[in-house]
Amino acid sequence: MLLTRVLRSSRAVLFLSVMAAAPGFAMSRPMSDEELVRSSSVVVDARVQRLTSHWNEAHSLIFTTVELDVSGTLYSRDASSPRSLALEILGGELGGVGLLASEAPEFQPGERVLVFARPWTPGRLVLTGGASGAMRVDDAGNVRGRGMTVSRFASVIRGLAR
Repeated sequence: MLLTRVLRSSRAVLFLSVMAAAPGFAMSRPMSDEELVRSSSVVVDARVQRLTSHWNEAHSLIFTTVELDVSGTLYSRDASSPRSLALEILGGELGGVGLLASEAPEFQPGERVLVFARPWTPGRLVLTGGASGAMRVDDAGNVRGRGMTVSRFASVIRGLAR
């Protein structure tokens, strides 16, 4: 996956292309709804609460933790219903240094999203299918790009999980 590191100074913006060595974040093609469900451990209806960017341990990549307030669980492999989730997303900005990942969606605090997630490391989740794993929900409760409400899409998801 092509990543762009953005270094900002008072006079110039320098773009450096780097290849990320972040297993679990690369995507080669969009996933179907069935692939998303079968590859996810949980699918939730949630609101974005907070975004916090941080360096990885090697100080070579920037990640953003997306904290979600879960209002409903559409699917859970272990039958749990989490009240909150934290996702790790490749990319973010810290101290004037930014890392943009082509497969990472942008989240905004307060927005409603459907999230397909899977474990990455113990205690950490990532989006299943990169940007395909986050679907915005409009104010009327419609899943953008799907032509149906969250409740109807939840029925589709449950059918695919069987």
